[in-house]
Amino acid sequence: NRDAIQTKIGWLCFFIVILSLPFETLTPAAKIRLMLALLFARLLLTAIVIQKTYTPKNNLYQTAQTLESNLQKKERVVADVINDKKAFDNLKTLQDDDRAALKAIKKFTTDEGIWVLTYKKGRLVFWSGIKVIPLHPIREGYSFVKESNGHYNAIKKTDGDFSAVFLIPVKFEYKIQNHYRQNIFAKNLLKDDNIEIAKYDDINIYEIHSITDKYLFSVKVNPYEVNHKFLYFEIASWVLCLLLL
Repeated sequence: NRDAIQTKIGWLCFFIVILSLPFETLTPAAKIRLMLALLFARLLLTAIVIQKTYTPKNNLYQTAQTLESNLQKKERVVADVINDKKAFDNLKTLQDDDRAALKAIKKFTTDEGIWVLTYKKGRLVFWSGIKVIPLHPIREGYSFVKESNGHYNAIKKTDGDFSAVFLIPVKFEYKIQNHYRQNIFAKNLLKDDNIEIAKYDDINIYEIHSITDKYLFSVKVNPYEVNHKFLYFEIASWVLCLLLL
């Protein structure tokens, strides 16, 4: 239990302090051995702490916060355009200006993995690629939508009879998977696969919000996967301990 762990850690810290006291009186060889022993003790302490503090809640929160942070970075790329009148007005010319269209495709889709579509009087007039074309109308502002190949964070802004829609891939869902088509979170948002999108009735979830603090969706722990950051850090600590023995 937690009290037992704290007691063991306390004794280990006490042991480290006691070993450090006679350091000045030791021979060079003894000092080296003592320093290695202290380093071993510290690494052992680190490994124990990592192992005992790793909980499903910590696992969920760490990964979910990474996902939310990276998603909001993508949203800010879009916000910089839709909140700037000149930049937003430039979107209205994409269907007629090839040079502007190529710049928009590079800026959003090639560099950021964001898909852009513009509409005139409700009719689609420009799209930065065919990876995703919304099957249903997108709501104004920020929303979370399910399309034929996965889930997207959708951002829409309307000005008169013109609308611009930005789709940020969150998690792909393919009916048929292969090496190139896998049901995973977008790699520019998350490299771990220890969480998954939660259903409405799931418990122990983390809510993902937009940069405007609008609720988008929730995630939960995937019980069949691990948090690789925790795992690699713990393994590295134990390996270093063994090397110092």
